[in-house]
Amino acid sequence: MLKKFNNIILYLGYSFLFLLFINLVAIAIFFFFFSDEGTDRLMPFIKKEAYTKGINIKKSSHFFEDYISDYKNFLLRGGQEIEFHPSIGYQMGLAKTKFQNVKFSPEIGLNHRINKHKENSKADYIVYCFGGSTTFGTMTDDSSTYPHFLQDFLNKKFKNIKIKVINLGIVSFGPIEETRLFHHLLNLGHRPSAVIFLDGVNLGALHDGTEFSTGFYKKTKEKEIELKDITKVLSKMPIIKLLKGEDFFYQFDFFKDTNLDLIPFGFTDTLNHLIYNRFAQNSDIRVFLGEKYDIPVYQFLQPTLFVSGDRNKVTRKTRKYLNSNEGKTLCRNYKLLYQKLSESDKEFINLAYLTNQYKGYPYVELVHYSPDFNHYLAESISMKIDDKNLMKYKFEKEEGICIPFKGY
Repeated sequence: MLKKFNNIILYLGYSFLFLLFINLVAIAIFFFFFSDEGTDRLMPFIKKEAYTKGINIKKSSHFFEDYISDYKNFLLRGGQEIEFHPSIGYQMGLAKTKFQNVKFSPEIGLNHRINKHKENSKADYIVYCFGGSTTFGTMTDDSSTYPHFLQDFLNKKFKNIKIKVINLGIVSFGPIEETRLFHHLLNLGHRPSAVIFLDGVNLGALHDGTEFSTGFYKKTKEKEIELKDITKVLSKMPIIKLLKGEDFFYQFDFFKDTNLDLIPFGFTDTLNHLIYNRFAQNSDIRVFLGEKYDIPVYQFLQPTLFVSGDRNKVTRKTRKYLNSNEGKTLCRNYKLLYQKLSESDKEFINLAYLTNQYKGYPYVELVHYSPDFNHYLAESISMKIDDKNLMKYKFEKEEGICIPFKGY
């Protein structure tokens, strides 16, 4: 009996050593052959000329690789892309990397991306920019977001006053989340001189809550492996990942993130109506809040490849996607949404075709803007800002708040 027991122990020991050996081999294969699959899979969508061919701003030809590598290191060090927020669902995670600087602002009560300006404590007027990743500035550094450039353009336009622009863009935010954030800040006593919304690409979640409501939960749970569920344990093993053709290393993939609770691409008439009403009713709420607090509200439908059709400015891989059945459905429904909003009485300014007027390469991949196009976008938005509207609230430096403007 004892001999049989010893044989079992010996067999288990050999099995463990064999399992350890094949997993080490799998890790070695990943290391030598698949060390950066997430980036490699994204590369065919990246238009490198978007970084190198700018009229006003040029980046290194290796900027994208450096940007991704820098952000991966931030995550591997334990950095969080998003953090919980009790009023708006989630906010950007605190980040200090080579290209991104997200700080907690006591004045705002929120983590937000810092414009690459010296802190302008002498600002007379403050402008808030709400939006998703294109406002936040995904794929660009702090000095190349559109809110950063907008501050420069507004200060050049209104030479006798000093204006500070706050970037309140949060990745994946759509109309509902942005309106909720605007309302939340008003409740806290914020009185910006003007607010700008840039919407269009992020449609929002089906349940009308934050898009990350389920995704955020999954992200907080994905590192917890329940030992009682042997399938979860096995699925994490390198050899299983290798046999299944999955990535072992961190994936930075904009196109296959299954954690997001997004609207599926199979649009229906009912769903299109829901999406339209989501934009329209949030527009009404923003206008109402702006009138109630005497704050000018500017709402823009953002430039997008899904509507403008300027496909000669993107990579062949991106064009192939847009010509697929999924891509055609996506473009058809975005065009329908933009058309209905433009023809309605809602106060949206349609910038969808702004990229057609731009001579360079506006898109880094499928959605996000190049540094140079952010410069062009900021200039275009600044032209819509009325100085008379802007001066309804003045920033009181000593008290750190905005008060109704009554003249000097």
